[in-house]
Amino acid sequence: MLVVVFGALILGCATTSETGTSGFSVKKLTIPETVSTKSPYPAVMHCVGLEKVDILQGHFFWNGEGPYAYEPTRVDPQSGEVVFMLHTGRPGTYRITGYVSFWDKATSKVGKTKPVSAGFVLAR
Repeated sequence: MLVVVFGALILGCATTSETGTSGFSVKKLTIPETVSTKSPYPAVMHCVGLEKVDILQGHFFWNGEGPYAYEPTRVDPQSGEVVFMLHTGRPGTYRITGYVSFWDKATSKVGKTKPVSAGFVLAR
């Protein structure tokens, strides 16, 4: 019953456009060119308008597979950076893309950004 109620609440919330009325957007995703399969590595979303939203999660794709959701480990409205610690368990070369879901403080609506790409990353 609780799941049904929670689902209805989520469906009842309108979703903002990809930048929302607040003007929030992600301009770039930065990940080191080479990462280890043995430890988490930083994925930094460089944002505009970060002070106007609350970041809910980052959603990432490896070669189109995903999305896999991650909680932010650091949000810095001054620099516009949101950091997520990702993990890749298998060695290889991956094209990593991602977007963030957010709560727009001005409209009280949930939104998501357009996906951005970090390009290719080598996991060893």
